[in-house]
Amino acid sequence: MIKVQNLRKSFGNFPVIQDVSFIVEEGKLASVLGPSGSGKSTLLRLIAGLEMPDSGDIYFGDRRVNDIPVRKREIGFVFQDYALFGHMNVRDNIAFGLNVRGIRGKKALGRVRELLDLINMRDYENHYPHQLSGGQRQRVALARALAPSPKLLLLDEPFGSLDAKVRYNLGLWLRKFHREVGVTSIFVTHDQKEAMEISDKIILVNRGKVEQVGTPEEIYNKPATKFVASFIGRVNVLDGFVENGILICAGGGFSVNVTGDEDFEDGEAVLLLRPEDLNIGDEGDAKEGSGNKTFFKARIIEVRYLGDHYEVIVEINGIEIKGIVSKNVMESRKLIAGDETIVSFSKYIWFPAKEGLEKLKERLRNLGYIE
Repeated sequence: MIKVQNLRKSFGNFPVIQDVSFIVEEGKLASVLGPSGSGKSTLLRLIAGLEMPDSGDIYFGDRRVNDIPVRKREIGFVFQDYALFGHMNVRDNIAFGLNVRGIRGKKALGRVRELLDLINMRDYENHYPHQLSGGQRQRVALARALAPSPKLLLLDEPFGSLDAKVRYNLGLWLRKFHREVGVTSIFVTHDQKEAMEISDKIILVNRGKVEQVGTPEEIYNKPATKFVASFIGRVNVLDGFVENGILICAGGGFSVNVTGDEDFEDGEAVLLLRPEDLNIGDEGDAKEGSGNKTFFKARIIEVRYLGDHYEVIVEINGIEIKGIVSKNVMESRKLIAGDETIVSFSKYIWFPAKEGLEKLKERLRNLGYIE
């Protein structure tokens, strides 16, 4: 188990890590996720012992490791740039950490070949790094980090330099690989999709602070803050005003009920609606008065084919909203740009804009979450 407690780190007068706390359970794979400059890599370096915290504690199990040097923390570290030795073949690169610890000969070779089998590269043991693809080099780097049997594996954006397809396949491979080796791992990434796909737990950080810790499902379906809701997945961000339990979107385009929400209070607010929660063309449900849904008349502005699904943009009284429609639904409903239709929301969340809508929207723009 890895426990980080009230960790702080500044460089000069600039705070990089601010009162960060979380736990990664034994044998789990956790992702530290956040935008560029949020403190992810600094946090990883603090855990590794490459940087010293200004205050706070780091525990490996019940052992406080703040004052324990890097070489004694029993950590495997995988970097984005592979850091393989160009003059060594695959076998010798993997054996390097073992040799440093005085493990050589048959024992080292046995461990190396065990790892070569694990990463499916036994036929490449005599190849040099320049003879390998990016994905293969990263697998070798991972095997080298695991060779001395570390208690903790740290990965700092290991797939950042790879193209999207290789990155996706290597992410799935890493998830399967982790299940087989079972070493507690912390994976730094700025790619939300990558974090969602491979992690047992996500630690979402922003400006040096933890915004939320939870499973991918918890982070996605129950975001704790406006930042989390805006950063994870695609989302429609709509501004409005809450009055007497009703959130009225800007311009009076439409309104939704927010009574029963614990954060209910009158004032400026933002409504966050994920594209997959926008139901488009469900006229049958509207006629039957299905459930507690509220239905709206809308016009289809644009339909975009995106391979495994369609993106459909609708307009409700001047407010444009993006939705996602599966191929099956598209075939049955025949949604066409320019047509009138009926829409409803499966679910939505909202947050009071205590700092004011313009300040909130400007902050979201600066962070790149809305245009």
